[in-house]
Amino acid sequence: MREDDIRQEEEESRRRVREAQRRAEEKSAPRALEEEKRSREAGGGEKKSVGGWIAAVVSLSVAVLALGAVVTVGYFDLRDAKSSLADGMRGAVYEFAGLVEDLDASLAKARLTQSDREMQKVLTDVLVDSVLAEKCLEAFPVDSHAAEQLTAYVNRTGDYARTLLHKLASGVSLSEEEREVVDYLCETTGKVRAALPALVEGANGGFDKLTEGFSVPFGKLNEPVAEVPKSIEDGPFAQGSAKRESEYLKGERALSDAELFRAAEKALSPLSPVGLRADGCTQSGEGYACFRFEDEAGNGYSAQLSVRGGRLALLTGFAPCGKENYDADACAQIAQKFLEGCGYADMTPVWTGEAGGACVINFVREQDGVLLYPEMIKVKVCEARGTVTGFDAHAWLVNHRERELPVPTVPMERIRANAESRMELYGIRTALIPCEGEEVLAYEIRGEYGGRVYYAYVDALTGETADIFTLVHTDGGDKLL
Repeated sequence: MREDDIRQEEEESRRRVREAQRRAEEKSAPRALEEEKRSREAGGGEKKSVGGWIAAVVSLSVAVLALGAVVTVGYFDLRDAKSSLADGMRGAVYEFAGLVEDLDASLAKARLTQSDREMQKVLTDVLVDSVLAEKCLEAFPVDSHAAEQLTAYVNRTGDYARTLLHKLASGVSLSEEEREVVDYLCETTGKVRAALPALVEGANGGFDKLTEGFSVPFGKLNEPVAEVPKSIEDGPFAQGSAKRESEYLKGERALSDAELFRAAEKALSPLSPVGLRADGCTQSGEGYACFRFEDEAGNGYSAQLSVRGGRLALLTGFAPCGKENYDADACAQIAQKFLEGCGYADMTPVWTGEAGGACVINFVREQDGVLLYPEMIKVKVCEARGTVTGFDAHAWLVNHRERELPVPTVPMERIRANAESRMELYGIRTALIPCEGEEVLAYEIRGEYGGRVYYAYVDALTGETADIFTLVHTDGGDKLL
């Protein structure tokens, strides 16, 4: 390449970075954020347009492309490279600030709206903003451990919005307890927003200032969410599946389209599928084949099967459930039989909850008398029809393997005696639980103290408390907090 061409391309790359910087600053600088807020208020609190969402996505993409441009131009001198890299990082900071503003505004609306339809619109905004904010955090000039609490909070906010959206889509309104969680999320997001000015200020300056002086304001930003409790969930570790590739499925053979269709017919045969047809995957699509069908009564379903091995991974029914004809025990038996028919044998029920005319049963695999919570399968049974309307085996598929389980060094009887001295003990058993990214052998203690029911988990190797859940009663059934 000629010297003139090199200089021309170098200048063009710098220009693209400066343009990305300018656009990010225009969208997300504090002054712009305040003007956007006033504009929303003047417009009667209307929901942000699709165009605004697209602009957020485009802005984020521009910042990422700017950073990529810096990396690819290898002939930049070190000084210019640092400056350009700082521009990309600064763009992510500004973008995050704008998304937190949007998230705060949406949660504020969610606190007040009484319309289920309007709540669906607002929660959709919360979900989109949470996903985009989490992507921004990945580009922050701090290590992943420093951003762990804030990232976890943003992720849980999005997950909770998704859970509420599913409930509203089934025709069930939110309970008072669920609205209290929304209130809490709004208050916490407000604290994060209040810490943003220091973060934005810390992003100004050159590369060295950005990377060296960023930790203090970021730590202040992280503080409001450091003690955020886990979201309400259906049973112990019901939302604890790891997001990684399945080692189990890697060892399975990839099936042809015809083989996948036959596997779907077999797995779904208890539901008497009518009009079974292949469909394109829109979520978690890679590695899965999607199908749609109706049952004999005309109720619609969608299903996912793993391309490798042809395992049923997900099933969603779209018909509402009405009057109870099947009790929890009967629903558990129906779910167990369905599991066995899908090739998931030797599963133990560990939780049963009821909501909206449906019974949800969580199953885990058992090895050598130890409950393996990482290998969980959730099954939903319609109490009116006695048919399976929901199924989620992603955690099992990701985490399934034979393990060399450690031998407890703390006797169970010692833990039992200690628990009995503090509470009315319902039961104790050994379980492998997910805890801070690791699997921990623990004793699961179920009991009552002070009028409240607890699920406590004590490390079987150290005797230290690993996790505690409190049972709460909601309109959507019994859940753990």
